[in-house]
Amino acid sequence: MHRIAKLAAAVLALALITGCVCPLKTRPPGQAVASENHFENGVKQYNMGHYKQAIHQFNKAVQKDPTNYKAYFYLGMSHKGEGLMAQARNYLEKALGLSGNDASWAAKIRNQLNIMTQEKEKGKGKGKDKDK
Repeated sequence: MHRIAKLAAAVLALALITGCVCPLKTRPPGQAVASENHFENGVKQYNMGHYKQAIHQFNKAVQKDPTNYKAYFYLGMSHKGEGLMAQARNYLEKALGLSGNDASWAAKIRNQLNIMTQEKEKGKGKGKDKDK
């Protein structure tokens, strides 16, 4: 019995040291595919200037995959298109936080945040929500 306890402790220690990934914490592949489909539909709506429909699709994308920083970026841009600047900034900041090692997307997101800051300073980016 003492030997089993030692073995169990060794296995637990090894799992903690190596950063064992628990399969229950990963998203099912279908969720990622669904997120990507909603993202692609949202981009189509965004490119046509249909911001409300785009927001709906991007919201579905982040519900399926809360780490989808590209969907958060476009949520921000869609809210900006609707004149909801405070919400746009929040989504862009969320996207930046999730973008991790993707330097090109991080640069794209920072650029938009800088543009919004400059617009706000010039008084052009106040939008419907007056950027509370």
